[in-house]
Amino acid sequence: MGQGGANDNARFGFRWRISDTPIVEKLCKKINLFLTTQLHALQTDFHNSPGWGFSFEHFWKMSVLPKLLDNRVYIAGFMDHNVNYGSWTKLNGDNHAIVTETQLGVRTIGNLNAISEFRYSDYDVDHMGVAFGLEYIVNF
Repeated sequence: MGQGGANDNARFGFRWRISDTPIVEKLCKKINLFLTTQLHALQTDFHNSPGWGFSFEHFWKMSVLPKLLDNRVYIAGFMDHNVNYGSWTKLNGDNHAIVTETQLGVRTIGNLNAISEFRYSDYDVDHMGVAFGLEYIVNF
């Protein structure tokens, strides 16, 4: 269930780890790529409108020259494609929205990464943005 101001919804679907699929597993390991996709075959909101739809989510992560750079540099990202019919977000119409983000990270000390991100969102007024910051990864 996703939550937020005026966007509560329920999703049902399945995830496929593409990089673990036998036909492409060898290639993905060779180029240091983790790739997964998720299909939410049914997605509905909790508004009075007849909003329903489905969505695709894609996630990838690739180590950049891991042997040369001691596994310190990566590029990763996601893309969400929401396909909603009769949604409350557009009156009497369909709403197909995309959100995508690509991140370049460099491990500095321990689990601390310096990162830069590019983001595109059909939900934001400006649609695009760039950010820089620090990210601490906790493995569990």
